[in-house]
Amino acid sequence: MSEAPSPLRVLHLEDDPLDVELVRDALEAEGQAVEITHVETRPAFEAALASNAWDVILADYTLPSFGAIDALAVRARLAADTPLVIVSGTVGEELAIDAMRAGASDYVLKDRLGRLVPAMSRAVRERDDRRARIEAEEETARHAEALAASRHLLAAQGDILELVVDSMAEGVVVANAAGRLVLFNRAAEEILGRGLLDVGPESWSEAYGCFHTDGGRFFAVEELPLVRALAGERVEPVEMLIRNEGRPEGVRIEVMARPLGDGRVGARQGAVAVIRDVTEQLRHQKELLQAEAQLRQAQKMEGIGRLAGGIAHDFNNLLSGIIGFSELALGLEVSEKARRYLEQIHGAGEKAAGLTRQLLAFGRKQRLAPRVVSLNAILEDSIRLLERLIGEDIELVFDAGADLASVRVDPHQLEQVILNLCVNARDAMPDGGRLLIETANELVEPDAGSERPGLAPGRYVRLSVADTGVGMDAATLEQIFEPFFTTKAVGKGTGLGLATVHGIVKQSGGHLWVDSRPGEGTVFRIVFPAVAERPATGKSTRFVANLQRGDERLLVVEDDDTVAELARMCLQTAGYTVELVRNAEDALRILEGDAPIDLLLTDVVMPGMRGTELARRARELHPGLAVILMSGYAETGGADPDSTGDGFSFLQKPITPRVLSRCVRETLAVSAAAVMRGSGSGLGRPAEVAPATVLVVDDSLTVRGFAGEVLEEAGYRVLLAESPAEALALGQTRSIDLILSDVVMPGMTGPELVAAMRESTSGALPVLFMSGYTQSAATGQGLLGADEAFIEKPFSPEGLVSRVGEALGR
Repeated sequence: MSEAPSPLRVLHLEDDPLDVELVRDALEAEGQAVEITHVETRPAFEAALASNAWDVILADYTLPSFGAIDALAVRARLAADTPLVIVSGTVGEELAIDAMRAGASDYVLKDRLGRLVPAMSRAVRERDDRRARIEAEEETARHAEALAASRHLLAAQGDILELVVDSMAEGVVVANAAGRLVLFNRAAEEILGRGLLDVGPESWSEAYGCFHTDGGRFFAVEELPLVRALAGERVEPVEMLIRNEGRPEGVRIEVMARPLGDGRVGARQGAVAVIRDVTEQLRHQKELLQAEAQLRQAQKMEGIGRLAGGIAHDFNNLLSGIIGFSELALGLEVSEKARRYLEQIHGAGEKAAGLTRQLLAFGRKQRLAPRVVSLNAILEDSIRLLERLIGEDIELVFDAGADLASVRVDPHQLEQVILNLCVNARDAMPDGGRLLIETANELVEPDAGSERPGLAPGRYVRLSVADTGVGMDAATLEQIFEPFFTTKAVGKGTGLGLATVHGIVKQSGGHLWVDSRPGEGTVFRIVFPAVAERPATGKSTRFVANLQRGDERLLVVEDDDTVAELARMCLQTAGYTVELVRNAEDALRILEGDAPIDLLLTDVVMPGMRGTELARRARELHPGLAVILMSGYAETGGADPDSTGDGFSFLQKPITPRVLSRCVRETLAVSAAAVMRGSGSGLGRPAEVAPATVLVVDDSLTVRGFAGEVLEEAGYRVLLAESPAEALALGQTRSIDLILSDVVMPGMTGPELVAAMRESTSGALPVLFMSGYTQSAATGQGLLGADEAFIEKPFSPEGLVSRVGEALGR
């Protein structure tokens, strides 16, 4: 049994330890063994390069004071031949090209880590090839010098010469003046697939399989490099294809030939040919050309993404008004007929918002928002669109499984999966055919692992998409999920559809298989884990009643009239005092005045000063000011949808009254906790009397907001903290009956937080832990005790309320 390959020694320049772990997990998931050394600063990077030898350097493009371009300069000085791969969240096309020109081997986006193992492997292989080539060239030069120095001793030292020639990496073939082959070194035999044959020049092409590179024509006798050298010609490298019984797969070689003589005119004693296998070199060149083509395609997609993002931004402003004002109107006393109309308007706006999310997907990978759904319901809603999409010459059949279990997926992303598969099926049936979409429950038994490796036993829901099209051969099937691979003509497809399908399925915890043969059609089978919960059957119409209220003074900055008016009306309805301006300059004048402002709500993209710059200047005037950035773009210049590095909250348009009021309330609570932590004064509004107070601790804004809203509607008083530090600060000033805490958080785990709070309160504080891990997985990793109260994300409102009640003993 062969030994496992040694792990790659990786030096990782990155300022976020979580990203280092994500990279490690991605590499290990692909089966790549690694030993990663993590550094964050220039001195640490230089010291590591100077003291150790590394296989690969990974570097973030931008760090606070030192990034990938600087690292390339240091590498050129200390470890010039060590490949450097950029791993970054966002690298623009111009920056990526500059980095490649500066010496980077490749670049991989952090949300595309599936490319990291191929990129690293290619970089290491190219480095090894360069080293081998240099060593081979040096070896050739040394042997050539030895041959020249030993020419006059050739007859007496034949055995020594043969040993020397046999040690060369290049093949060496010698013919005497009569045109008979007299010497074949070991490398020549390996390259050509056969050794020394007693045949004349007229038979060399047939005997050794010397073809022109097109593979269809033998070299004529007079064209052979060794024959030309026998005639006295110095032959520079000639490329040819060798294919014979010993080399049925064929190899590409370069042959250089020289005449042999003692220096006298006409005194030729034969000729020597040096042969080099260039198959791998040509393959690397082809890969480089393919990489360049992929880069151009990626640049084109980046342009499309920017265009789509701009369109989506404008639509999100309009949809904010449509959805938001319809929600406000539904909170009024209106006739039943008017309510039905408003609900139809609101539902149409929600669907349109889903379309803008699909547009934004062109610009960057969207976050999954999974919920419990029925595959049958999603497909039934999509059938009419699919019928128009595939055309009348294709019969569409939907076989909906009976009593189908529910699954937890992002419905918008699942719609994209279905759309991509159906578009591919349509293209595979240019002359018409039959497209069958089928759903069914599936039970995987414990002994089914050999049939479907990686699929754990349990209950699943299967989605099958089968066509009667042209099908695919084995070579195509091996590549269909690779980014940019496509069988379509230029301009007919990006090669990203099935790669996207594969990514969404894997992110959703599903598995995917493909069966296809040329002329027999294709079947895609996808399974998702079944869940016991049932999908929600309707939407609440208690729109305004669900607004989270307050009486603080808010400054709203928005240049779009519809969004500005919606925000003003919503927040005033919720009890706030609202100052509304349309640009950053007017906002700064108010902030510089004497009137107190508790929270700044600003659009990101505005004429003149951007919202991010306004927020930073507002913080300079009022340290600790609560700030919410909102935008219709997917990318916001540094504003992350959960929490930005500057402590700003982020709100994705289109905004709705409920989401806006919840975000405002939560941001004000987080800001108050930060002020109390900084001053230690315990300032804040007096706590209201409630049956029980629950402290929700999670670094995800989405999870905190959802849990807080559910528990408040259930009658609990809720405190929100986005970090363990804020939770500890709240614990020192508030009476808490239960902690609802995430298990894994930056800086401190949930169990460590609970231990610290219990120590400070000297009591047995009840706790309910939550995590995206299963409880057994969290226990197996040493994160959680097996007997702790636990709820797995994502959870339903009913499940959360039930588990909180159990933890409180109710």
